[in-house]
Amino acid sequence: MPKYIVVVKEVWNQPVEVEADSPTEAKQKVLDGEGYIIEDWFEYSFCLGPETWAVEEARVAAGVATVQNDGRFITQEGGRE
Repeated sequence: MPKYIVVVKEVWNQPVEVEADSPTEAKQKVLDGEGYIIEDWFEYSFCLGPETWAVEEARVAAGVATVQNDGRFITQEGGRE
């Protein structure tokens, strides 16, 4: 029976502290890579629906699992038998 890898898309909240004159400017500064990431507040929010998930057939060889996702190959050490 074939094995599959399902890539579930999740949304996480990552607060970033930044000095700005307005909320719009604050968003732009964070988009530009500015600000201080508040590590302690990083939290899971929710999972996107299954219509957004990628599913690929797993390929297992010599202890390394490789899956093609969005035209790229992702290799994970310690694959499953």
